[in-house]
Amino acid sequence: MKAGELGIRINPEGVVFVFPNIAGFVGGDTVSVVLATGLFQSEEIKLMVDIGTNGEIVLGNRQRLLAASTAAGPAFEGARISQGMRASPGAIEKVVINEEVTINVIGAIAPSGICGTGLIDAIAGMLEAGIIDESGRMVPRSALEGRISASLLRRVREEGTDRKFLLVEEEFAQNKRPIFITQKDVRELQLAKGAIAAGIRILEKELGLEDKDISQVLLAGAFGNFIRRRQAKRIGLIPDLPSERIKFIGNAASSGAKLALLSGELKKEAEAIARETEYIDLSSRPDLLDEFTEAMAF
Repeated sequence: MKAGELGIRINPEGVVFVFPNIAGFVGGDTVSVVLATGLFQSEEIKLMVDIGTNGEIVLGNRQRLLAASTAAGPAFEGARISQGMRASPGAIEKVVINEEVTINVIGAIAPSGICGTGLIDAIAGMLEAGIIDESGRMVPRSALEGRISASLLRRVREEGTDRKFLLVEEEFAQNKRPIFITQKDVRELQLAKGAIAAGIRILEKELGLEDKDISQVLLAGAFGNFIRRRQAKRIGLIPDLPSERIKFIGNAASSGAKLALLSGELKKEAEAIARETEYIDLSSRPDLLDEFTEAMAF
C-alpha cells in the first residue's frame, strides 16, 4: 500500500509492506521471525518460542513447518502476580536462592516488585531448595525444618492455610512493603508455563518428534532475551536440552522487517512462509487438556 493512503508521514508514494498472517493468532511478526532466523530453509529441526501473553511457537524445518499460539496469560509480564510489575526500574529481575537469597534490581535501586524473569528465577530456586514440590504446592514450614537453612526457613510465612516466601524485607523495599512470592503467584506461573509447554509437546507429537530431535531452541522477543536458560528448563517452560542449544534471538521480528525492506525476494519468501506454514489450532485438539495438565507439574 502507499504511505499516503495510510496517513504515514513519509514520502506519500513510499510503499508500505505488511507481513501476512499465518493465522488469526499467529501474525506477521511470527512470519518475520521465521524469515530472520532462516527457519523456513533449515535442514535441522528447530523450535522458535516467542514468550508473551500469547506464546507463539514454530517447530520444524524446510520440509514441514508447524505454528501454534498458546494463551499463556500475563504472568510473564508481571500481571496477576501479587507484587508483579513490568521490567522497569525497581523490578527484581534476577533471584538466586542458596543458603540465602540474592537479588538483582533493574536500575540498581530499592526494589518495588518483581518482573517475569525474576519470578522464574525465584520459583526455580524455591523448587531446588524444596520449598515448592513438583505439584507446585508450597511445603508447610513444619516439614521444612532441618531440611533448609535457618535463613531460608525464616522467610517461609504462613497465615492459616496460606503460604508465602519473603524475597525482600520491608526496610529494603522501595515503598517499605515486604515483597513476597505467594502460592497464587506459583499457580499463575504454572498456568503460563504449562500452556507453552503443552503447545510445544503437541507440535512435537504432530511431527512425530521428541525433545532430543530439536537441534536448537530459539527464544524470541524482549522477554525471551533475559530468561536464564537453566531456570527456564528447571520449571519446564522449554525442553530440557543442553544450554548451548538454546539461543536468544532478541527482537527477531524487527530484523525480519529490515530484511524485507532491503529485498523484494525476501518479501516473496515471507508470503511463502505464511502460505506454507501449517497452523495447528490447539483449542480443537482433544489431547490439549491432558498435555496441559501434565505440563503444569514441575
